[in-house]
Order: sequence, then C-alpha cells, then structure tokens
Amino acid sequence: QYAWIEPHICSENLPGAATIPLFTESEDCPPCNPGMQMGSNGTCAFCEAPLFSDGSAPCEECPASTAPETSLTFNWWNNLPPDSGFSSNCLTVSDLGCRGNTDAWQPAVEYIQSNSGFADDSYLVLSLDIEGFRGEKGRKASPVAQVSFVFEMSCVDNCSFFFMQEKPQQDTTVINTWQKAQPRQLYTYNAVDTGPVSFIWAFQKYSWDFANADVDEGFGSNFRSKARRKDYARIYSVNITNTVNGGAPVCKACPKGADPQGCVPCPKGQYVDPDSTQCTPCPAGMVVHGANPWGVESCVRCGEGLQPSQDRSECVSSCAFTSSDGKEYDFHGLSSFRLAEGSRLFTGSGVQYYHLFNISLCGGAETQSLASCQPNITVPDDEVSATRVSSAICRLTVLPPMPGDGGGVMAVQPVSSQVTPLPPTPLSVSINGLISTTDTSLDVHFVYASESSTEACPDGRSTVITLHCDASQQGNGTLELPPSCVDGTCDGCNYHFVLHARQACPVCRDDDFTKVTGECVDGEQIVHRIPPRYAPPPAHDPHVHPCVSATVSSSKTPNRRSTAKPAPSNGRCGLVNY
Repeated sequence: QYAWIEPHICSENLPGAATIPLFTESEDCPPCNPGMQMGSNGTCAFCEAPLFSDGSAPCEECPASTAPETSLTFNWWNNLPPDSGFSSNCLTVSDLGCRGNTDAWQPAVEYIQSNSGFADDSYLVLSLDIEGFRGEKGRKASPVAQVSFVFEMSCVDNCSFFFMQEKPQQDTTVINTWQKAQPRQLYTYNAVDTGPVSFIWAFQKYSWDFANADVDEGFGSNFRSKARRKDYARIYSVNITNTVNGGAPVCKACPKGADPQGCVPCPKGQYVDPDSTQCTPCPAGMVVHGANPWGVESCVRCGEGLQPSQDRSECVSSCAFTSSDGKEYDFHGLSSFRLAEGSRLFTGSGVQYYHLFNISLCGGAETQSLASCQPNITVPDDEVSATRVSSAICRLTVLPPMPGDGGGVMAVQPVSSQVTPLPPTPLSVSINGLISTTDTSLDVHFVYASESSTEACPDGRSTVITLHCDASQQGNGTLELPPSCVDGTCDGCNYHFVLHARQACPVCRDDDFTKVTGECVDGEQIVHRIPPRYAPPPAHDPHVHPCVSATVSSSKTPNRRSTAKPAPSNGRCGLVNY
C-alpha cells in the first residue's frame, strides 16, 4: 500500500500529475534490526536482557557462560520504534521555516532521509539518545565504543551535513562536517567516555549566512527554492557498539561468568585469550588498552619514561627519564600539584573570568594522585561525582566576585584533559609551534595527547609541559604560560606550559664535573671540581690532596718510577684527575 509523503503538497488533478499507485500483492516485510524481534502489533522492539536475536528470529536466551553483547544497530528503517532513542525536529531562525506537523526525517525502509517542505535554511535534526556505554569510567581517554554510519548527500548548492555530540552539562560539540554533495560513504568515530551522550545529525540545504547575501533570489527565513526541493541527506545504517541501552544481536563468552549487568570483567591488566577464553595478564611492561580487551593485541607497551600503573590498566609517568646521550633526570621533586592561571578575559557583557589549570606531573604514579577540578557551586549529592573531574591536567573557569555584590569566587565548568601521557622527549625543536628553540638543550617535554578529535581539532588535542632546567630557581620553581598564548593555547587544541626549576636539571654524575688540580706545594695540591653550568657548586669544594709523583724516563734508568721527594714549591706537577 502506498501513501503520500506528508505534508501532501502536490495536486493530483492537474494534467499529467502523478497518481498514487494501486494496491499491490503482499510481500515479505524486511526483518527487524539486529537485537530486535517482531512484536504482535507488527512493530519491532529490542530484546530484553539476557536475550538476543539477529533480527530475523524471536529473542532467545544466551547460552551458559555467555552474556548478550548490547549495541544499537539500525540497518532497516521501517519506522522508528518508541524505545529506539531516535527523535527528529526542525530548527530555523523563523517559526515559519519549520511550519507543519511533518517529522524532519522520514524512514524509507532502506534508509532514513531528510524530509522536504521546510525552508532552505532550516536545520533538519536527527538525534539518538544513549544512556551510556559499558565499562568502568577510567582516567585514560581510551575508546569504549565505536560509532559508525553510512550516509550520502545530494544537493545543487552549498548544503551542509553535521555530525555532533551532546553530553550533560556540556555544550554541543561538532565532530565532523561535510559540504556539498557527497557520495555514499562510511564514517567511524571512537567514543571515549562511558557517560550518557546524544549523537546528532543535522542537514541544511543552504547556509543562512551564504544565502542572506543572495538578495536577487529573495532568500528569506521562509524561502523554499524549487532548485533545492530535491536536496536530501540519507543515512543508510547506524551502528554503535557496547551501549547500555539497545539490544543484543549476539552473545559473547564470559571467562569470569555473567551477571545481570553482563560479563564479569577480567581483572585490571588482563585480557581475554580468544583461544582459551580465559583472562590472561598482559606481558610485563604492558597495559590493557580499551574497554573490551579481547586478544593480546589489547595490550600496549609503555614508552620510555612511563610505567604501568599499580593495576596495570594504564601507563603513567615514572617521573624519571634518561636521554639518548646518557643524561639522567629525576623529577620526583616536582611531583606536587601545580596551579597556573590564564590571562584575565571578559565576556561580551563585561563579566571577568579566567582559566585555572591544575597539573599533576606524576599523576597516577604510586605516590601521586591525579589532579582534580571541582566546581564550588551547590549541586545535589548524587551529582557531585558527575561534576568533579580527575586527570593529569584539568581546568576550571573562575569568576572573581563582581564589585559590590558581596559574593565570593565562583569556580565552574570543570574540564578534564582526557589525555594519555606519551614518552618524555628532549627534543629542542618546536612542538605544535609553541616551544621556543632558544636554549633548550636540556629541556624535557612531557606530552599528553587526546585520542578524540573534533571538527575544530581534527588531529585531537594535546598538552605539552616543558621542564626547563634553571639552577637559579628556588623552591619548586615557576610555572609559566607562553607569552604569545596567555591562556595556555593559541588555537584551542594545543596547550603549553613551561616549568622553570632546578629539579628539572639532569642529575649530576662524577664525570660531569671538570677537575682542575693546582700546583704541588709542600707535598699537597688543591683540586677544584667545576660543575656544569646547570649545577650548583659542589659541597666541600675545593679539596686538598697529597701530590702524586710524576712518571719520568732517563737514559740511565729507563722506565723506572722516580723515588725522589716532591718537587720544590716553584715546580709544577702535571694536571691529573682524582
């Protein structure tokens, strides 16, 4: 049976007008999506735990020692079940641009498509709400799920297609954008947070800013161009793994058994051996990477200057480093928390604020916890953990009190860097264009890199902490932000901090000192130990040592050591090392 697409804007009475096709013979309906089964009312619904289905058969219970592997998989678009998490709406600068009761996205069996009948500048939004992802909320930014979808775009002008995500108490983040017509293609994105999230797809036929200049065409907030009437975006499939909500298309083996929440996870630092389906510790010096460790490839080796954490779940800084030329560094004296304030900034209404960074150089090591950022505004007890963030580096937005309001300082919007430490590097070259190459021969850079990317930061985000050797510094040194980037960043993606400290200098070894021996006077000579430029003078210097007899040769007594007494005071002994 066929029905007109709503809203029905075409006339059937004009000459040559298309007519609705007649009834056809019944044909088999497409199967339900994986993890679903067909109900008695003819609609698909998710299998309840611990059941599973591939979509073509009724839900059945998982075998013993297995658990349903929940996901959200949509390959067929007969309709959008109420519990699917999908919703659609239209956004525009004018209410007229979205008038009508039609959904912004229309299921069409093999795909879901942006609907027609809306103003060209309207955003046609499709949202998918996810309760969260399975796995322990960790400190490292490792993938917990994979989001993939197949889409295409057809348009005559500057259409746009956006993929975004929205998390509670955070702004919407644009992950990627496509412009103009696009062939059918697959896009994949790794999610790194276990918390609730909404993934959003939005299609716009014509950019408002671009169209607003097209005065000859008479573009307005309610304009509907005939040329763009057939523009569309189509999504053929969506697959999101490891979700809390949804259904299970398959069951997975559980080495430690199963409970109502799914498989009992392997102990930290262990992976599932696919041959024996047993939990197996990662090899020495390696840690588990990822929320679903399956196979030894889930283990990764910690780099130079890094070590496995106590539970072997992540690599953390060892606060020690040896450079390729043999210089040894010990940064344990710099392991205390560091605070850095960005430059004072102002909103459009004149409200002052600045960013406060909390840094833990040895965060995650046995003797040092991670840096923590927590707002000081009142929140319900059950939301405290959701607003506190912990990481090697985190940031708060601080609002000083307004003149005359009698209030205190407000700390809001805690942001975790969600970064993974990389091996320290002594490179004396520019990193991300932020580090000066002047007098950096002894500098060591701690680099923290994020695994998640956004449209603004397609290569991810990074933070560089440069430890600069400065023997003149007292105490724990001075933490500075680059003069050209007074808020720690020039592009919002790469942050840079410089710590000037004497503890950032290499550890002095005996052969690092230049030893100078004075003249032999009355059987004694003074030995000076001159330190390298980065080291303070040694204690108890200089030293007085007995003179050492020199080796002489004679034609009468060849190759014999002199037994004479030390030379007189006006004589010289050769320079020797002690």
